[in-house]
Amino acid sequence: MKARFSAAFLVATLALVAGNASGVMQSMTFSGDGFAGGDAYDNYLSSGNAIINYGHMDTIKAGESSGYRSLLRFDVSALAGQYVVISSIELRLDQVAGGAGVNVDAFRVSDANSNWEEGFDHGSYASWAGWWNHTTWSTKLRGTSDESWVGDGSSGGLGQPGGTGYDIPAIATGASNGAGAMSMFFSGNLDALIDDWSLSPVISRQEGRFAEGHPGVGQVVKNEGMLIQADAFIEWSSSESEGTSDEWHDGTGIGPMLIVTYDDGLAPEVPGDFDDDLDVDNDDIDMLCDFIRLGLPYDAEYDISADGTTGGTDGVVDLLDLDYHVRSLVETAIGNGTEYGDFNLNGKTDTTDLTRLATNYGPDDWGWDDGNANRYIDTDIDNTDLTILATFHGFGGPDVVPEPATLSLLAVGAAGLLRRRRQTRIA
Repeated sequence: MKARFSAAFLVATLALVAGNASGVMQSMTFSGDGFAGGDAYDNYLSSGNAIINYGHMDTIKAGESSGYRSLLRFDVSALAGQYVVISSIELRLDQVAGGAGVNVDAFRVSDANSNWEEGFDHGSYASWAGWWNHTTWSTKLRGTSDESWVGDGSSGGLGQPGGTGYDIPAIATGASNGAGAMSMFFSGNLDALIDDWSLSPVISRQEGRFAEGHPGVGQVVKNEGMLIQADAFIEWSSSESEGTSDEWHDGTGIGPMLIVTYDDGLAPEVPGDFDDDLDVDNDDIDMLCDFIRLGLPYDAEYDISADGTTGGTDGVVDLLDLDYHVRSLVETAIGNGTEYGDFNLNGKTDTTDLTRLATNYGPDDWGWDDGNANRYIDTDIDNTDLTILATFHGFGGPDVVPEPATLSLLAVGAAGLLRRRRQTRIA
């Protein structure tokens, strides 16, 4: 069986094979509060309250003229090893305040600032006793031991003097709609970005809470994340706004989502393609016949029909599965499905098939392509195979006038068929 990818916190969607992609296009959505089992970590920074942490607010904000910027990080570690090409990345934010047409940019935070912490504050003084490691406008980490933004100069808020506070140009851009969902699409080397983010180190860090007992849970991923800037004031729902209803949150928001579309490198599944070569042919017929003849342990991959005419399963691999495979799935020169005896898979049971059977008549390890119509019983070509061919001779349209020798072989097969029918009547 082909392995199929699935993971928690993802929406995996089977889609069309894209252009020159080597596998199947998949889409995964990362969302939810990272401290509540989700994937997102976010807060906003305020120049007007430069030492305050806003990591546990219902919203995040941006607006250069208003003195707001936001930080956003997603744990995309579930993508590691699951893709060969990243096709697209979309950041989706749910706008709750601000106007339409506001230009928004996302910049990749520099490696030197990758240890910023979301924090758990609701807009309070972040160096109170019992608090530590909270990101604010003025400091990357503030609390028991302050740590400044690297490359920030005197501007605060993760400024960019010297190009070391965050990387330029922007990795994603978009414009606000005035309300509801807005999308920002990533550009640049998407493979390299997800390579870095999906393989980021896991760090267990206890973040501060009030002493009266709200223990923080350390962030589990330390990719550098993004800095969100906007031309004018704009506000979006945060990851904390969804799902949880408490004294600080009403649980009705739609938090940030990162949607990654990628080529998984796996060949698309073709029903009845047991050898995974992307077609259903005589080799697959032989594999199913061998499975039945040898009485191998049950394998759901071969259990493709319960009645011989439609797809389904019944917990048994038998001739009903073979009937469905031959008559509905196998690929011929004119379409899918044929009949027993069509050894060259041209969609007809005719003299050319009889010629194959006659050429290889006798004991050996013969398959469907050689003229063996009942490999599910034996690997020889004998009168039983001839009888099967005679039964279905003429399927798919009139045959050319056969040679005398061919007529003789058909007569032998027809005689065998007649004997079988007589024996059945006597029985």
